[in-house]
Formats: sequence, C-alpha cells, structure tokens
Amino acid sequence: MKLLFLIPSLQCGGAERVLSLLATELSSRGHTVNIIKFNTEKDQPFFSLDSSVQVHSLGFLNAKIGFPFLISRGILQMRKIARTVNPDIIISFLNGTSNLTLLTLSSLRIPIVVSDHTHPAYYGRWFPLRTYLYRYASAVQVPTETVASIYQVRGIKEVTAIGNTVRVPSSLKTHYDLKPRKIVSLGRLKKKRDSIF
Repeated sequence: MKLLFLIPSLQCGGAERVLSLLATELSSRGHTVNIIKFNTEKDQPFFSLDSSVQVHSLGFLNAKIGFPFLISRGILQMRKIARTVNPDIIISFLNGTSNLTLLTLSSLRIPIVVSDHTHPAYYGRWFPLRTYLYRYASAVQVPTETVASIYQVRGIKEVTAIGNTVRVPSSLKTHYDLKPRKIVSLGRLKKKRDSIF
C-alpha cells in the first residue's frame, strides 16, 4: 500500500512523534510511505525515520512572502506531489493541515483520513468550518471518546477514538514484567488535549 502523510513539521511534538512511529512501522512492513511537511529541508526530523520513508519539504512555513502567494504555491506543490506519489490513502495530522488537505486534495478522489489531536472547544469560531470540512474526510481519528462524541453529534459518522502510539523499547521488555496494565494518562495535562485531570 502507498501512504501519504501530511504535517506542518517533523520537529519535537506529540503528533510528530506519533507520525514518525507510524511511518517507520508501516515502512518496515513493506508499505511505501511518503511525508509532506510544510517547513524547509533544513528543518531535519527530530524523531528517527526509516531510511525508506520519503520526506517532501514544501518550505512555505519559512518563506518571507505574502500569505496569498504562500498558500497558492503550497497548494500547487501539494497537488503535484500527491499526483506523483499517487497514494492509496492520505493521512493528515493536526487541524490546520487537515483543513488545507481537504480543500486541496479532495478533488483527487483519494481517501483522506484526518488525525486531529485537539479538543474542539479550543477551535472557537473556526469549529463550524472544521466540522463542515471533516464531512469530506473518509475517516476522522481523535484521541478520546469525549471528542469523538462531539463530532458525532454534529453529523460526522466516521470518527474513531484512538489513543496515541506508545513504543516500548526492547531493553525494557527484557528487564521488566510487562503484564497488561492501565495507563491513565500520558502526555501534557492540558485541557486542549482533553486530559482527564
């Protein structure tokens, strides 16, 4: 399977870590993985990626040009890369990226999965637009059941709550008893992440 991920950057962050883990794991299983990031090639990935993962840098997050030109150039680049890669599925990380992805790539008739990591309450006046655009996604992944229910009430049917990926180093597997345990919360304890605290 050919997969195309989109994300603003591959710097240090939770969504960036999840994407890097997924991309590396999928690549190791024989899938063809491409990533489009919005910043420049100089901004190297913070988390390790399998050498077979192809990263495309658009560079318009760092460009010192007018906003309309910046967006139009980015859209043309995104469409060109998507056509060249011709993926079986597109997976977009984070809300702003997902909005642009749905507006730009929906016409290519490739299934788009949105991975949203923020509680809708923090979208403010942009939430109705985001809800409208998410209807054009083949599926929406959110971090908690609470967030999933908010989207479901607003008519988005294909929404699923999936927690972030956690990778246990092999060194820990040999030194600790890894019987099934419950992890209550792992990450930043912020309301925008729908933390239970």
